[in-house]
Amino acid sequence: MARTELVNDMKLNAEIHPDGSTSHYTYAQGTAGRWPKAEIWKRGKILGSGGFGVVWVEQCVSSQGPTRLRAVKMIKKESDSSKKAYCDQELEAIAKFSQPKYSHLFVKSFGWFENPESIFITMEHIDLRDLQRQLTGPIPETEAQQICSQLLHGVQCLHDNKFVHRDLKPQNVFVKSKGPRWHVKIGDFGISKRYNESGALQTKVGTDLYFAPEVLGMYPPGRKPPHPSLYTNRVDIWSLGVMLFYLLSREYPFPNGKSLSFYVRNSHFPSLSMLRSVTQEGQTFLRRLLTADATVRLSAKEALEEGWLKQPSFDLVSGISRIAISEKLTAGHGLTTAVPNPMETTHEASRGWDDGDVSSAMVDEQTIRAAQGPQSRLSARQKSTSFKQALGSDPLDDLNTSHNEGLLLLSREQYADAQRMFQEAFKLRKHAFGAHHEDTLASLSSLGDTLYDQEKYDEAEAIYQDVWMRRKRALGESHPDTLRSLYKLGKIFYVKGEIAKAEDLYRDAWEGQKRALGEDCADTLDSLSELGEALLWQDKNAEAEGMHRDAWEGRKRVLGEYCEDTLDSLSALGDALAGQEKYVEAESVHRDAWEGRKRVLGEYCEDTLDSLGDLGDALSGQKKYTKAEAVYRQVWEGRKKVHGANHEDTFLSLHSLIFCLFEQDNYAKAERLQRQLYESRREVFGSSHKDTLTSLHSLGIFLDFQRKYAEAEVAFREAWKGRKEAFGANHTDTLDSLKCLRNTLRDTSPLPKPAGKTKRSLRKSLNPFWG
Repeated sequence: MARTELVNDMKLNAEIHPDGSTSHYTYAQGTAGRWPKAEIWKRGKILGSGGFGVVWVEQCVSSQGPTRLRAVKMIKKESDSSKKAYCDQELEAIAKFSQPKYSHLFVKSFGWFENPESIFITMEHIDLRDLQRQLTGPIPETEAQQICSQLLHGVQCLHDNKFVHRDLKPQNVFVKSKGPRWHVKIGDFGISKRYNESGALQTKVGTDLYFAPEVLGMYPPGRKPPHPSLYTNRVDIWSLGVMLFYLLSREYPFPNGKSLSFYVRNSHFPSLSMLRSVTQEGQTFLRRLLTADATVRLSAKEALEEGWLKQPSFDLVSGISRIAISEKLTAGHGLTTAVPNPMETTHEASRGWDDGDVSSAMVDEQTIRAAQGPQSRLSARQKSTSFKQALGSDPLDDLNTSHNEGLLLLSREQYADAQRMFQEAFKLRKHAFGAHHEDTLASLSSLGDTLYDQEKYDEAEAIYQDVWMRRKRALGESHPDTLRSLYKLGKIFYVKGEIAKAEDLYRDAWEGQKRALGEDCADTLDSLSELGEALLWQDKNAEAEGMHRDAWEGRKRVLGEYCEDTLDSLSALGDALAGQEKYVEAESVHRDAWEGRKRVLGEYCEDTLDSLGDLGDALSGQKKYTKAEAVYRQVWEGRKKVHGANHEDTFLSLHSLIFCLFEQDNYAKAERLQRQLYESRREVFGSSHKDTLTSLHSLGIFLDFQRKYAEAEVAFREAWKGRKEAFGANHTDTLDSLKCLRNTLRDTSPLPKPAGKTKRSLRKSLNPFWG
């Protein structure tokens, strides 16, 4: 289909540079008229990937002032006309709904550009990302009403303009602000379509669990239409109904085709036991969204007129609790309010607790203050602004502001600033809600995250331990937030080297999350993956293989084959296989991980080069040294390009290449590169560094193997002296150098020709893959 004028108007005149950055011109208004201004955008981390392509974040590095971020979606160009049509339809939808009047309903695009291989769509960057990531369990009905109402307004807008989304689900809903006052937007128009006057659609696209019955050719008895292969925009209403059910219960109404078919045939609605906490009006509303017969299913406009969405938000969402918060905030500043205090409406878990009712193992306020470090140095103007905000007209918004600002700073890796924000959020929420309220604990947990990211592990451990114990008492052991805290504790013990403890915590978190959230929840898969890493670190390779294989398959289902996390699990699976000397399978797995990372992250990303190095190790394990040599050389050249010749990772790549040359009896080349490695390490690390001494010792081996005994003697003698001084006379490495020196000095019994046992005994010192 030909691109519309509106789509063409949004095309950016951009240039893509070899390092992945892009530049294009915008036009600024000055006193002399409009003038072009160059913008340069640098590519950052991957946000998501799937069959549609890859999304990453970019930062404008050419502008002054506040940090400017955007998300960029890359879609590979297809020769297949049907796949090309999806891309054109997506461009048409984003061009239409990126107009200012729709900005509160849809993720805004700033334009698009292309190269011969791909199309790139720029979009607003939303720090909290998609709704799925924010769900740790069922959400309150009042909050589900907010989300549903906003989405229905967006769906009505789509349908009024003759567009159908066809893939509404939490992963395609983006969160501008979290509960208790949500603001969400609809995004990802990858399989949307503009339809004609008849409104008929035919192609089966979307996500399995959100498919309407008619898309699958299922109809109630006696209701099969004349053209059963067609469907209408009411599929979006069904998907929204499934999403609402999921928000309220954390379960899917129809987890498989069999359960859906049974419902369509018998009108037996899924077990209401999953909706026990939902009002009768809410259950009725859900039934009407999930009506099997599309011809009588609610339209978006009709759904917005339903009584469940018409109930006043004051009574349900913010009335009592916000009055309570307002009174407590104003009371703290010596002000009065005419509204009686109903603080007993605070979360049930914290009712009847006071600050003294805390386990002795929990962290007291002095410990928290110590972990927080120096207090924020706010200017007088900032303090005034903060004070005004605390007394503003909407106290609930103020309580969320510091926390959400902290999340934004954390996503930008501005850890010290994020730490100050979470300190402020914790204090405000504790004052308003109490020390044990889930929002207070969320801010405290995020404070722990900032300490973890600053490698303040002891302080972070104290915070995480406190949050876990409080959540366990307030929410229960099996609550998703409690289990997430357990997982974070596991991470602390892992980085501190207490691997057995980390394994136990990861296992408890994973098993609890499987029961509470299901096997395919992102949190469950995170714990499973980390459990696999802890097992791998302890050489429990067979069990680690099973864990990493399950994590990889789960992430592939949930996140997509080319998501970074999925590729991480694939790489870890290869490591577990190599640890069991299953080198043939490890080769295949590491090759797939390398090709996937090259596609998603780029050829010279560190993770991509790591996977290529792992592939070289798997080839070496099979004694395919010629192939391994080519791979290691490619890694070495890549790391030189990325890090420079004298980076530690570059040295390790060169070390692996030398090992391959040694195994092929190419001692002259090995000697030359080993001498280069030794001299480089001496220059960077100094003569007495252990890696420098190892390189010197290895150089002696290569010289001795070529019967260059005089030079070998010098190398071994210097290595022995250096190791004796650095490690002591009886250290294993020192004794190894002394033994080689003695052998070299025996003219009648030099080191034997490199074959058999002697050569094998040298592998450990020459290649870390065997060590």
